[in-house]
Amino acid sequence: MGDPLSQRWGRVRDGMNRSKLSRGKLYDIAKQHEGLFRKVDQATIVDLEMLDRVLAEQPPATFPTATVDQFTRLLEEVSAASAKKARELVLAAGLAGDLRGVSDVQLEALRDAIDEKGGTR
Repeated sequence: MGDPLSQRWGRVRDGMNRSKLSRGKLYDIAKQHEGLFRKVDQATIVDLEMLDRVLAEQPPATFPTATVDQFTRLLEEVSAASAKKARELVLAAGLAGDLRGVSDVQLEALRDAIDEKGGTR
């Protein structure tokens, strides 16, 4: 059989395994990219090389990052809160993804604000 990545053609399940996309998403992509799917009698065949190209053309994923205002607001809340509440605020912000993109210097400022209240790291 050889290397599965060197296959040119495969069934829809092969396309799903290769791309890690759902069947429905593959069909949505096929609607936008004529020739991605072929019919051989009742079987639907996927051009796996074309699928690779289509996926490679997609824009890189972006993730929201904390704005300066969000960080400043959190730092103010942490500074005004008790040590326990400050730790809870930082933990909640981290779990909510509000600390994505925050620099090490900014994280250190949050730690210092907690430490000033007698909290521990």
